[in-house]
This record gives sequence, C-alpha cells and structure tokens, in this order.
Amino acid sequence: MMRFIFRLLQFLEDLLFVPPDRPLARVATFVALMLLFGVGVGHWIVFFNFGEITFRSGDWPKEFLYYSVLQQALHTGTIPFHVDQVLQNTQRFLALPETVRSPQIVLLRFMSIGDFVVANILVMYAAGFWGCLMIRRRYTLSLVSFSLLYLLFHFNGYITSHLATGHSMWNGYFLMPFYCYYVLRLCDTISRESPTDHRLPLKLALTLFAMNLQGAFHMYVWNVLFLGLVAVFNPKSVRSLAIAVFFSVMLSSFILLPAAITYWNADHVFLTGYPTIGVLIEAFVYVRRFDIDISPATALVGDVGWWEYDMFIGVLAFAAVIYLGVWLRWRTPNTLTGALEGTEYRPLDWPMVAMSVLSMGAFYAVIAFLPLPLLNTERVPSRFLITPFLCLLTIACIRLDRVLAAWGYASARSPLSSVKWWMAAALIQTGFELASHSKAWSVDKWAIEFFDGDVDFDIRIVHLIDPMYQWTVQGSLVLSVLTLVVWIYWYVRPNVDRRGQMPNATD
Repeated sequence: MMRFIFRLLQFLEDLLFVPPDRPLARVATFVALMLLFGVGVGHWIVFFNFGEITFRSGDWPKEFLYYSVLQQALHTGTIPFHVDQVLQNTQRFLALPETVRSPQIVLLRFMSIGDFVVANILVMYAAGFWGCLMIRRRYTLSLVSFSLLYLLFHFNGYITSHLATGHSMWNGYFLMPFYCYYVLRLCDTISRESPTDHRLPLKLALTLFAMNLQGAFHMYVWNVLFLGLVAVFNPKSVRSLAIAVFFSVMLSSFILLPAAITYWNADHVFLTGYPTIGVLIEAFVYVRRFDIDISPATALVGDVGWWEYDMFIGVLAFAAVIYLGVWLRWRTPNTLTGALEGTEYRPLDWPMVAMSVLSMGAFYAVIAFLPLPLLNTERVPSRFLITPFLCLLTIACIRLDRVLAAWGYASARSPLSSVKWWMAAALIQTGFELASHSKAWSVDKWAIEFFDGDVDFDIRIVHLIDPMYQWTVQGSLVLSVLTLVVWIYWYVRPNVDRRGQMPNATD
C-alpha cells in the first residue's frame, strides 16, 4: 500500500512539474487540461446565472438594447443603420464601436438574449483557452505553470468584475493570450536581431481586428497604445508594429470610420486612473464587492466604481508574479542567470512601466484632451493596466519552470519534496480565492440601479435619411474586404528577407 501511495505521489509530481515526455504522461496531461477547461465552462455558466439575467443593473440595460437590435436585424433581414432610441448620444447603431459584430451573433436568431450572453462567453472563453495552450506549447510549460497562467488569465478580478457590470464588449479580453503571444514573439526577434517572420505582424493585426469584432474597441485602443510605446523604446520594431497597426486599422475600418464621423470632436469626460499606490495594491489582493463605497476624495478628477480598479488575483499569486516577473528581471541571482537567459524580454521593460504610469491618477489626462484619433476616446486609464499585467504574467509563468529547474526542484523525484507540494497547495488556494471573488461578483448578486427611472427595453430599427453615414458604412465595408484580400496575399506569400533568403522562423 505504501509503495502504491509513493508511486502515485511521484506520478503526480511528474505530471505537475515536468513537461510530458511519455505516452502515459501525455494522456494524463490531456485529461488534466480538459478538466481545467471544464471547470472554466462551469464557472461562466454559474457566473451568469444560467442565462437568467435581469438586465436592470450596471450597464446591462444598454447591452440588452444592443443585443435586441442585432436580434431584430437577424430575424427581419434588415441592416440596423438607425434605431428609435438614442444610444451613446446617437441613433446610428452601426456607429457604435462597442457592439459585437463577430459571426457568433447568428446565435441570437435561435436563442434568448440571456442564453446568448452565456453562449457568447463560452465561445470566447474557448478561444482564450486555445491561446493559453499556444503559449504552453511554445514555451513547454509544465502543468503547474500552465495552471497558474490559465487561472490568472481567465478568472482575475479585472475580467470578472467588468463582465458582471454588463461590459459585454470585454469578451474581446479572451483574445489577449494571442496578443501577448505575438508580442513576445516579436520581442524575441528584436532581442536576438533575427529575421522577423512576416506573418507575425499580420497575425497580431488579425488579433486586434478580432477584438474589434467583439466590440472591444477600448481594449483595442490601449493595446495599440502599448504597441506604440514598444516602438518608441525599440526603434528596430517600428516596421513590424507599424504593419500590425496599419492592417488592424484597415481591417477594422467598417467599425472605426462610422464611429469617427459620428463622434468627431465630441466631448469626452475624463474620469480617473488609480488614485493611489495603496488602491492599486488593494485591487490585486482584496476582494471588494461592487457596492463598496469609494470616497470621491481619493480621485483627482472623477469617481468610478470598483470594477474600474479591480485586478484581484490574491496575495500569493501577486507575490509570485512580482517575484518572477519583476524581481528576477532586475535582481537575477547568479545561480539563475543561465536558466533565465532568453526570458528577459527587455524590449517590454519601459513600455510596461510607461503603461502602468499612465494608468495612475490623471497622467493620461494630457493625452485624453489632445486631438488624437482613438487615443482621445479613453476616459478611464485604470483599464490600461491589464495589458502590461498580462504580458508580465505570461513572462512570469515562462520563468517559473526555469527557476524550478535551476534550483533542482523540477528534476527532484521525491514525493517528500515540500517545495513542490507547497506550490501545488498555493495554486489550489489561489483557485479558491478567485472563486470567492467570482461568487461576490456573479450577476445574480447585482442589486444596484445606475439608471434614473424605468429602462425602456422596447427598441426598434427605423429608417432615417442619413446619406453620409450610410455611404461611410458601405464604403468602409468595401475597404475592409479589400484589405482582407491584401492581408491574405501578404500572409501566403513566401517569407523572404531582404537578402533573398528564407528566415528560419517558426510559428
């Protein structure tokens, strides 16, 4: 019996901390990954109360109206150029960049809006899981490193609180694993001065375009801002990043141009970023409910709800990310220098710092009031923090296995290795803490009304005479289609560098 227990513990140790290299280990790893995926499916179904959503709190009334218009359009075969209600200061429905235009909207023809909310989140969650698997495969992450990446990527306070608030456009967040993956790939080519696979900028552009299709316009803007900072601090990356941004803008022109002619020179009320370092740390380590009373005195410019600050991952995970992602980057012990070689990602150092600073207080206000397209649309810069955080999280998880190997823990085949079991326990504890946060924020807990009076859920598609707007929608759609054709041509053409040689780049 003791021998069986010993072998079982040894098998679990190998499963968690060593990338699978034998058939049995691969099968067990596959089963474990499917269990993780299934846990996430159950989480989001329960989080959205099995589709039973009241749509009367937070931004849910607005989201209901958006989905109702799309549902009508699918049932009647009508293009929803205009609606009979004013939404975001306009009746031009297709000028709203935060409405979903991805193919999964066809599901609205066959199900209720509440059920569609659940189905849509599951589609996007599956995409996010796939993105994390791409990271796992390229960097040969062990199951424990992947699990940390998976948990903190998919269930942190940032995404759960925003979705609970009714920010359905945050579904585009689940494409962030692809964004981080391609940004790190581009950083590899910058650091090693190796030829860039011409497909990398194109894939990054397609990822940004896909975010816009989910209505994640704001996320698109600050991700483009981050790429701009990478280019500023790394001139060698300018060409690749310019290609990525250019194609993303052109592919998204049928979303961006109608919005541009509608909201050009519109007034934007700047609110605030994180008011203090203390609030920033609280956002990572404390579970706060949606109805927490935030003193307006802490904000320099405006007052926002806690969902605009929430980044909860728990104390243990926060310490792990800071140690692996920050401390080991600037204070690498000699014993780890060789092990961490290639995981420095120096091109991202100052862009992550700059983006984090812009998320604080009113630093971004200077940019917000300048006549800069896209960049002057952002009024809550605390949201910016998610981009550098997710890049840092990915880097931290890549380094975790390297650190364990360098310290000898990854190869230690003793079930009495306390460090490994403490790590496993800490990972489980982090999962429970994230579940507690989700329970506090699940949509059935919302009881606050942010609208005065009753919400008019009766909205109809109407026909209005507005030729410039309609021509812009149709013309920009043609432009997007033509850009897609060019994108496909560039993607499939041979990858030849300026010397006429085929670069040795892998996906």
